Amino acid sequence: SLGTEHSPLSLRTGIVRNDREECPVRLPDWEGRLIEWLGKASEQRFVWGEFDCALAAADALTAQTGLDFAKPWRGTYRTDKGALKALLRRGYRNCWEAMADALGTDSVPASLLSRGDIGAVNAAGMKTLGVIWAGSIWLPEPHGLMPHSIKLVSHGWRVISMDGVYPAERREREREDSPLSLREEHPPLSLREEHSPLSLGTEHSPLSLRTGIVR
Repeated sequence: SLGTEHSPLSLRTGIVRNDREECPVRLPDWEGRLIEWLGKASEQRFVWGEFDCALAAADALTAQTGLDFAKPWRGTYRTDKGALKALLRRGYRNCWEAMADALGTDSVPASLLSRGDIGAVNAAGMKTLGVIWAGSIWLPEPHGLMPHSIKLVSHGWRVISMDGVYPAERREREREDSPLSLREEHPPLSLREEHSPLSLGTEHSPLSLRTGIVR
C-alpha cells in the first residue's frame, strides 16, 4: 500500500502490519492514561509540528499503547504547508493515509468507532484527525484540545485491546449475552459516555475529570 515502508512504527520495528495480530494494542490501564492525557492536552496550545491535529491523534495513541507513532514527525515542520511536505516525503498524500498505515488497520464507518478510537474529519477541505471520547471528537484548538460534534467524523480507525477484541465489539457481545432486564439497567458505555465528567468542560484538572469534583 502507499507509503507502507515508511510507516512511523515500521521505522522503529521494521515490520509491516496487515492483520489484527500485528496491530498495536492498548495497555491494560489505557483508559486512565488517556484521561490523564486529555486533561493535559486541554491546556496545550496548537502549534504546527508540536501539537497539531495529526500529532495530537498520535499522542492519544501513545497514551493508550505506549508507542510513539509521531517521533519521526515532530519538529520537522512549522506550518501547514510544511506538514504536507513532510507527509509527501514519506509517501503519503494526507494524514489519513499516515494514520491508516501506522495502525495497520482498515478504516471503519463512524458508527463503529468507540472511545479512544481515531476519527477522520474533513474540515473546510482539510483532512484532519481527532480522538473519540465522551460522545465527541476532540480536536486541537488555538488554546487547547476541545470537543466537537461526532457528526463531523466521516470514518476512522479502531484501536484494539490486549485481548484482541475491539471495545465496540465487546459491548455488543455483552449486550447479546445479557438478559434484557440487565441491559436496561446497565446501558452500553457508548450511551453513558455522553454524560461523562470530561464532557462538562476542559478547565478542570485531570483529577477532577476522574472524580467529577469541580475545584
